[in-house]
Parts: sequence; structure tokens; C-alpha cells
Amino acid sequence: MPDYIPIGVKSIKGRYGDPALAFAWMASPEAAFACALVERWGMIASIADGEDSAGRSRLRLATPEELVERALAIAELTYREIRARGWGIECPLAAEEIEP
Repeated sequence: MPDYIPIGVKSIKGRYGDPALAFAWMASPEAAFACALVERWGMIASIADGEDSAGRSRLRLATPEELVERALAIAELTYREIRARGWGIECPLAAEEIEP
């Protein structure tokens, strides 16, 4: 693991000439939502795993792959439905306003 995490920012002049930072890359709202789901469910997401000898349902912790796949599927479906219902708002991308 590196000692630092590159965050991809660019120094620009702000509205009144003061220094400002603009992100060169950010997670989409869908990705941020999926990450929030992973954070929320990371230690509690369980999947049915048969029964024990007394006939009670047995659960197991979801694998990281299962957890991520479920979070991504929910995020994708959620944002697809939000767009289909017209609940989104178009915003200009900051990247288009920044000269390379």
C-alpha cells in the first residue's frame, strides 16, 4: 500500500482570484451511493446458509464480492429509476469549465 493516496486535483484561480482546487476525477453519484451501501452493510450483510441440527436457519456473512455486487446492483437500479422518473437535475461538469 502506498504511503500516499493521489487525489487528482488541479489548482485553479477561484472566482475572486484566490486559489481553488478542482477535482480531476470524482466518483459518480451511483458509485458514491454504492460505497455508502457497502459501508452500511459491510459487517452485517448475511445470506441464508441452510439449517443447523435443530432446524433453525443458519446465516453466513456475505463475501466481499457478494456485498459489492449487491451494492452495485442496488445503486444501478436506483439511479436508473430516478432517471426514468425525471427526478434528476442536469448540471454542467466542472471539468468542462477547466482548461487543461
